[in-house]
Amino acid sequence: MCPPGLGFCAVDAKAFEVSERNPAPRFYWDWRKRKSELAYRKFCGTPPQSMLFGLEAALGLIFLEGMDAVHARHRLLADATQAAVAAWSEGGAMQFLCKIPSARSVSVTSVLVSPSLNPDELRRIAREQFQVSIAGGLGPFAGRVFRIGHLGDLNPAMLLGCLSGVEGALQVMGVPVGREGVRRAVEVLAGAAALPE
Repeated sequence: MCPPGLGFCAVDAKAFEVSERNPAPRFYWDWRKRKSELAYRKFCGTPPQSMLFGLEAALGLIFLEGMDAVHARHRLLADATQAAVAAWSEGGAMQFLCKIPSARSVSVTSVLVSPSLNPDELRRIAREQFQVSIAGGLGPFAGRVFRIGHLGDLNPAMLLGCLSGVEGALQVMGVPVGREGVRRAVEVLAGAAALPE
């Protein structure tokens, strides 16, 4: 729910003592400087105030929704995304990168594509024609994978918009996919919303 780039580090007393004995020159990772009473010294320069305010707002939303509800929402959105990818995979041009369903992430779904499908072109079409941004593969998966995130401040309507944009981009490219991806995602979401009798 925050812009990327904010991280936290912590050291206990034992690690702090080791750090104090370390003669290597350093500035950014010098815990002695970070222990200062002066607020600006706690950061290695100008504090990232806008990111800290964003973090405070995101934590407020998380606490308002409740951690169990946040985890359940992420699981539901992951299930819906993975239902869509399973349908698209029926065309033979793509498959889940993670082959074990129970090991798939609740935060992002990685899709391995066949060599005939350029995931960067898919991403470009999704972005330019459908205003949907999806991620590419990293490291050894660059040019072989696209990724759909389903975490943070995301709700079912936003996810369905994303999946529709991806499915539209796949159709524009003429990729052989099962055409029921978005419908299967809707079924997952609708099933979760159904009231018990």
